[in-house]
Amino acid sequence: MTTEVPRPRTPGRPRGKDPADTRREVLAAAAAVLGERGFHGTSMAAVAQAAGISQTGLLHHFPTKEALLTALLADRDRADREAMGTDEEPAVGFAVLDRLRAVVVANTGRPTLVRLFTMVLGEADDPARRGDNPGHQWLAEHHEQAWQDVVEAVEAGVAAGVVRADAPADTIARLVIAVMDGLQVQWLQDRDNVDMVAAYDTFAAGIRQQWEVPPAGFIG
Repeated sequence: MTTEVPRPRTPGRPRGKDPADTRREVLAAAAAVLGERGFHGTSMAAVAQAAGISQTGLLHHFPTKEALLTALLADRDRADREAMGTDEEPAVGFAVLDRLRAVVVANTGRPTLVRLFTMVLGEADDPARRGDNPGHQWLAEHHEQAWQDVVEAVEAGVAAGVVRADAPADTIARLVIAVMDGLQVQWLQDRDNVDMVAAYDTFAAGIRQQWEVPPAGFIG
């Protein structure tokens, strides 16, 4: 009588592991590696090694590096929407600043994703390699959506009488985007001394002080 010897498993997803768990682990590893090395400096082999799976296993979930980065950025968008509570009614006036503050607060707890964002910010507009980096299109759409959200909220605030009629919606939106992006870069450089939330609050308070209509009966 012969005893059958089990064939060794090839590297890849452990037996019985939920594919969704594997996908999350891959994305977490990819965010760290891409954020450190950049899109063009990262190989799929390096991501597979960091995730503890075979390259074949990685390609099963993400067939290309472009698909991997696209999935990471989509996850970032979902996390931002959850932080802002976008299922609620559209923001009116400078309530939009409160929603965006929630993203700033969330960012303080996710340095790996913040580092990935700054990588995209730095690499995505390289004219020589723009075509093969999905981060370029994502960043353009990301900024366009943020700009639109702020502009529409300011204009709704003007219509509702809670924002001054001469408030420059476009300029305010551009400033909000610049402050949020710039704070992320500074925070990564010196996390012990840069308080993103406090700095954002100071900026938002200045916007409100200049352009918000005081409540009826308010004496300043």
